[in-house]
Amino acid sequence: MFVQAVEKANGSRLIIRNETDEFCSQTLHRPFKIIHNSIQGRIRFSVPKLRYDGKLKTRLETKLSRLSKVQSVKASSVTANVLICFDAENLSESALCEILENELSSLEDDHETGLVSMAPLSLSENRDPHWHLLEKEDVLAHWKVRLKSGLGDKALERRTQKYGQNRIHVAHVRTPVEILRGQFTSLPILLLMGSAGISFVTAAAVEGGVILSLIAANAFIGYRTEMAAERAASLLENTSLSTVSVLRRKVLEKIAPEFLVPGDLVWLKEGMSVPADARLIETQGLTLDESALTGESLPVVKSAKALRTGVSAIADRNNMVYRGTLVTGGSGFAVVVNTGARTELGRIQNLVNNTKNSETPLQRQTNQLTNVLIYASLAMGAGMVGISMLYGFGFVETLQLSLSMTIAAIPEGLPVLVTITLAQSANKMRKRNVLVRNLDAIETLGATQIICLDKTGTLTQNLMSVVSLFVGMQEWDWKNDLTRIISDLNLPSNEDLLRLLHVSVLCNDTVINTQLGPHPKLKVSPTEKSLVEMALNAELDVVRLRANNPLIKTDYRTEDKSYMRTVHEGQNGVRLVAVKGSPEQVLKLCTKQIKAGKKVLLTKAARKAILEQNEKMGLSALRVLGMAYSESKDDESEAELVWLGLVGMKDVERVGARDLIRSLHEAGIKPVMITGDQSATACALAHSLGFAPDGKLEVCDFGDLKLMSDEELEKHSLRAHVFSRVAPSEKLKIVQILKSKSKIVAMVGDGINDTPALKASHIGVAMGKRGADVAREVANVVIMDDNLRTLLPAIERGRTSYDSIKKAILFLLATNFSETLLMIGAGSVGLGQALNPLQILWINLISDLFPALALAMEPPDAKVLKRGPHNPNARIMDRTDFKRISSEAGLMAGLALVAFGAGTSRYGRGPRAQTMAFVTLTSAQLLHTFSSRSVEHSVFRSAKLPANKFIALSVFTGFALQCIPLAIPGVRGLFGLRPLALVDWALCGALAATNFVLNEAYRGVFRHKTSVINMARHPEQSEG
Repeated sequence: MFVQAVEKANGSRLIIRNETDEFCSQTLHRPFKIIHNSIQGRIRFSVPKLRYDGKLKTRLETKLSRLSKVQSVKASSVTANVLICFDAENLSESALCEILENELSSLEDDHETGLVSMAPLSLSENRDPHWHLLEKEDVLAHWKVRLKSGLGDKALERRTQKYGQNRIHVAHVRTPVEILRGQFTSLPILLLMGSAGISFVTAAAVEGGVILSLIAANAFIGYRTEMAAERAASLLENTSLSTVSVLRRKVLEKIAPEFLVPGDLVWLKEGMSVPADARLIETQGLTLDESALTGESLPVVKSAKALRTGVSAIADRNNMVYRGTLVTGGSGFAVVVNTGARTELGRIQNLVNNTKNSETPLQRQTNQLTNVLIYASLAMGAGMVGISMLYGFGFVETLQLSLSMTIAAIPEGLPVLVTITLAQSANKMRKRNVLVRNLDAIETLGATQIICLDKTGTLTQNLMSVVSLFVGMQEWDWKNDLTRIISDLNLPSNEDLLRLLHVSVLCNDTVINTQLGPHPKLKVSPTEKSLVEMALNAELDVVRLRANNPLIKTDYRTEDKSYMRTVHEGQNGVRLVAVKGSPEQVLKLCTKQIKAGKKVLLTKAARKAILEQNEKMGLSALRVLGMAYSESKDDESEAELVWLGLVGMKDVERVGARDLIRSLHEAGIKPVMITGDQSATACALAHSLGFAPDGKLEVCDFGDLKLMSDEELEKHSLRAHVFSRVAPSEKLKIVQILKSKSKIVAMVGDGINDTPALKASHIGVAMGKRGADVAREVANVVIMDDNLRTLLPAIERGRTSYDSIKKAILFLLATNFSETLLMIGAGSVGLGQALNPLQILWINLISDLFPALALAMEPPDAKVLKRGPHNPNARIMDRTDFKRISSEAGLMAGLALVAFGAGTSRYGRGPRAQTMAFVTLTSAQLLHTFSSRSVEHSVFRSAKLPANKFIALSVFTGFALQCIPLAIPGVRGLFGLRPLALVDWALCGALAATNFVLNEAYRGVFRHKTSVINMARHPEQSEG
């Protein structure tokens, strides 16, 4: 068993697998296979029945883990794998295989889960047959339904009771109560609640009330912001209701889709959404857009014939239709085989419902910080009790000191700070058409290391466009040669090109509506529409052309005939036959071709050249159609068909996609394409958009990797730029693998098949206009205008938010730590309580919170997108940060302790000395706001810093608010403060100014030291 990487001509690498997997003995009779057993005592099985079956997963883990020689069992209903670690000396692999087989056999008839397992072909109603392999007569017989009459009343009643309504339990949408409850579940908030509880227990009701008010304000801000996002998201949902035509009791009637049951015969027509999974019985040119489910960008031609090639992927089952896909052309008749949760869409929804949301980096980091603060506050509180006992303080004073220490150690403004900062960022992003549904997603965008992008509908518009023609043995670049084509169309030598444009318009199901404006409105599949748009761009009057050649007959594609043929009434009684479709089949029908305006014999050399050109265009990931026509007066025969040429088209790139990929690389983010399309199509787009900057594109084709072990898949997942032919469950698996490698992963998608991966990723991003409702429901972020370029400002805002929040948190920690050190210092030297709990709370809310908010509103750094994302696994405060804030806090605490000591020596222990410490510390902290903007640049070199008007405003507001408890007698008494003499004010002001000057001097020395180091490392930059 080995994996190989093959270098392609275009520089890409396609991973392929040599299928030499060894199965355990009797594999043809066993419902599992061994996929990895190279490590002794460790074996991994693939159990197809396990897929999507959560209860079977639980039962296998429970039963197997009870065996004495089995050490551990881990099963997955997503990957359908079972990993067993066992005692290899006392239990052989063959015995383990037999045990697993016995367990599966005992559960074979158990269908408690209500989900469909991938059982072998059977007509038992307890299993799900492979409907695409059965003849249509067998399917009808299985459901006991007649083609001419449909189901009767008794059968409908019985099946409704058995299968229930045709409904899917959609992704859970948060209710207002859940959003509100979510504001109280973070560790910082729980820590504040604990602090409030301590306050009430110690009879400090005022302090407790203040803390609870702070918690309520934080909850109000978060609730209001997230509810606004939910309301905006609900406006994007498609709430239109539809009916479906069903044959029942020999009558074709219209019913609501939820009342369908297995065995119902439904009529499919253009424009309708398929209401349930069904096996086709009859088709007439039926084509479907299955991109939302499979990721395939091209419409799929459907047939009623049974397949003969074993179990095929959903995208290959052309005799099946699936819920949520769209009929783009023709019509058909089908028998419903699965409804509700048993449909493929229901299975995907089950994946979504069983996928848990990820914790964001900021949540993890703030929780780590909160844990540290909890232990620190407990330790310092205990230390304060010890100091109090050492100096013989009374019980009440000791309790007050401990409460003061607890409040001083906790930055009460931290939750409010984070919530307000993220809410402000969410509002700014919303103005740029980026809707953030939960605030933590903003910071996660900034930490993203890998962005997985769906192809169809995300990187492309799911709209086909003609890009290349091969007419008269000459190749045309449609976009670049359009001007010359238009000028030459009337020349006799260009009759072949003109004829090809005529056939493109006539052999076409596009509805052209000229009543809604001066430009024709086109309604049909993307492929048909692109052909008419080609003629419109060439300035042809398509309405007049159709009027002059009225349609007589249409023969749609069939299983054996991959082309469409239309017959028209031409001029002077001449009948025109127009043909388009598979180039190989159309070419076989032709005997002549037009070259330089003349009909000539179609030679073998010409046929070879045409087929070579067809292959060349196909390798460029184009969808290629062949065009031909004939004219006769007496017959509609195709015997005299004249070859016209080839038309190559591709899915249109979404505007801004190429710039986005380039900018993501510059920002240190790896873009990865995940698509259900073929490798050639995905490779061409990936090369065009620049997924691999060095040109060495690596592609992982899941169609060739079905048997790859988890270990091998993990190894390739980190290297691959493109994953092709990927099923919804495999998209989920890719995201989970990348997450398991400690990568912060974002998923961008718009289809039903993207929803499991959208929910499993750290941050899911959905499209607002063309995206499926279910995709928007599970996404954290919605791009309302479908413009991918708005993703970059969102990433910039996310990184800026993180930088600003970290800057503000470091400021809060420094100021809170200074209060703690002041309390410890005063208690250690026997001066008693330097600040009471209410004074500390006031400082934390006024001197700390407003300046911290101003720091959190710092404008983006011009180079924020030129550096990589921050390390999501690192702590928000590293050793360097700790050393800096310790020195800053120590300086502020030391100067405040000097003021407290001076007050005690003059006035004795009491409120007046506390007032001097209070004034000194608050003034020093407010002035420290200026120094906290940058570690490198002094406030006196403000040209190096971006303008932030909120800094000066917050400091001025802080000083004004400090006057309230100092100047108003009633409030002053509540806080335990006293008036100060002029000399006391002078001392406090001088000490606070000293703190500011020393901090700025340090930044000057730090900057000079940094400059010297840089000059030593890069002497060439010092010249001039």
